[in-house]
This record gives sequence, C-alpha cells and structure tokens, in this order.
Amino acid sequence: MMGKKVGVITHWWSGDNYGQKLQAYALQIVLRDLGYDPFLIRYITDGGHRECSGGMCAFYSLKAYVKYWIKQALLLFDKDRKKGMREFIRVRLSVSHKLYTRYSILKSPPEADFYITGSDQVWNKLDGSYFLDFVDNGSPRVSYAASFGGRNYTGRDAGCVKSWLKDFSSISVREKEGLILCNRLGVLNPRLVPDPTLLLEEKGYKSFFTGNANHRPPYLFLYLLGHKCDFDTRLVYDFAKRHNLEVVYVVSQGKQDSFPKTYPTVPQWLELLANARYVVTNSFHGTVFSLIFERNFISVPLSGEAGKMNDRQRTLLAHADLVRRFTNDCDRLLEDISFIEVKGALEKLRKEGLDFLRSSLGGGSPAV
Repeated sequence: MMGKKVGVITHWWSGDNYGQKLQAYALQIVLRDLGYDPFLIRYITDGGHRECSGGMCAFYSLKAYVKYWIKQALLLFDKDRKKGMREFIRVRLSVSHKLYTRYSILKSPPEADFYITGSDQVWNKLDGSYFLDFVDNGSPRVSYAASFGGRNYTGRDAGCVKSWLKDFSSISVREKEGLILCNRLGVLNPRLVPDPTLLLEEKGYKSFFTGNANHRPPYLFLYLLGHKCDFDTRLVYDFAKRHNLEVVYVVSQGKQDSFPKTYPTVPQWLELLANARYVVTNSFHGTVFSLIFERNFISVPLSGEAGKMNDRQRTLLAHADLVRRFTNDCDRLLEDISFIEVKGALEKLRKEGLDFLRSSLGGGSPAV
C-alpha cells in the first residue's frame, strides 16, 4: 500500500551536476523507507522575482520554458555523460508528469499530502516556488537541508522571504550560516541537518557499482567544479607523478582547462570516487562521498565571489573534526584519517536528519 504523497522541489535539471542528482535520489530513497510516496516536482525556475503576477509572470515562465527545451535539445549533441544524467532521472527518480514553470505551478499546483523544499541551494534565489508559496491545500510545508548558498537577504527581499517562511511547519538548513539567517528572518526553531546524501549508508550507493573501477591501476580522483579557486591543477598531477598514480579527472559546472578528462555517468562517478587512492575536489558532494566511502581527500576552498559557498564544507568537516582537510595542500593527502571517528560522526548526523524528517512529516507547530 502506497504511503502519503510527498512533493519535493529542488534543483534537478543541470546537465552535469552529480551531487544535484544524488541528493534528489537519496531523499527519495529515505522517504520511501519511512513509508511515504515521494516524487520530484519537475520545476524550472525563471531566476526569481519578488512579485509574480499576470502577464509578466507568464512572460518570464515562457522564457524559462523555452530555455529549458533549448538546453535539452543541445544535450542530444553533447557528451554521453549528460545523456546519462537524464537517464539517471528517468530510471532512478519518481517525477511529476507535468513540467512546471512559475506561472503554471501557481495556477495549478501539484497535489501532495506534504511538501518538501531542498536540499541544495534552493534559497539562493528570490523564487517563491522554492519557498513553497504555491501550496494552497493546507498541507504541511517542510524544508530539508535547504541552503541559502551564501545569499544574505536584506530590505524588501528579506521581508518577502520572511513572509514565505512563516507558513512552514518545520524548517531545517544545511549550513551554520543558514541558521543565523533564519534566526534573523524570524524563524524560531531552525534545525541544522545533513545533506540527504548523508542519510544513506555506503551500501546504499554500492548497489550501483559494476566492479570496473577495481581493475584500474592506482589512481587519484580529481573532481573540480568551475568555481574560482586559488589552486593550480598542475600540482595534483605533480603529486600523482611523485607517487606513481594515474589521475582520473572529472569536471562539472563550466570547469575548463587543457588536462585530459573522463566523462562518467552518475553510477560511474560514484564508483570511480569510491575506489580512488586519493580524492582532490572543490565540490561539496565530492567531499561528502569522500567521507562516505572513507577516501583520503582534500577539499579545496573556493575563492572570490564563490567563497561565500565555503560554509557548506566547513560545517560538514567540522562535524567530522576534519577541517584541516579543507585546504589546497596536496601533501595533506599523505596524512591518515581516523575513519572510525568519522563514521561515528556521520551516524550521528544521519540520526539527526532522519529524526527531523520523521517528526516533520508527522505534523507539528508552525516554525515562525
């Protein structure tokens, strides 16, 4: 017998973001294990506006809709990896039949018994849909590990966000800075919970594995996003050469350079990371899975404007007492990590996240 329906709105349609797909997958698996019937609300944002009504809302929504289908068409001529991203959604996720825009989700919302926004940086844009303002049937609104992505709302924007948050029954965020901002916006009891990918144990991901990565010579897994870093990629190759390692290099979100790259599917990406001798990444989810699979790693800080997103790594690594791994020094890879302590920290985080979901979907008093 199917449980109550849970509509989840989050980022999902990037062509090369592994963490984005895996956090959506993990949350669905956990919700099913808890006895619910979750589905991903296929929503395409128009970038966010304080007010959305009438003709302008329809215009922005049409623009977003056209942009989405242009990108989908371009994927037909792109790397197999991006086709694999679409296949992962099709095979692994339950999704809404309808593709929603800001205009259509306000006009005819998806039906569910509960609504969840998150995880990912769903609150880094002034888009009311990610604040669940389209819910009109009285069902509970919950945020799970939502992230502001370093966005600091002030003035009229802060007032708008505050009005949206007051209708939530339970609010949780992913970073300590998110707690501070929630408190400033009038949220009484925000909770700090782990990203959904941390709610599944290692065995929950190893079902994807084929064993192919086990037959490679020893290698270093390098996974970099296109955000600015004060980091020279050549240092990774110099380190690998000194230690007789190959480099398996995967990029995402606009990262470009002249080094040879690999373009794995989502399951292949997981397996490559899980079997690496070392991992070097500037990605939050690259860091997450280094902990889950107990890999010796460094997590490279972002710099410039992107540096505002560093709190997600700092918060996670502080829980595991591994802030020293938040560095661009490859020689730190040679220091051992006590994964017994890390495993205990992850189990504690997992329990806190599951407890929050159980209590939130069981009802509760307003959070604001």
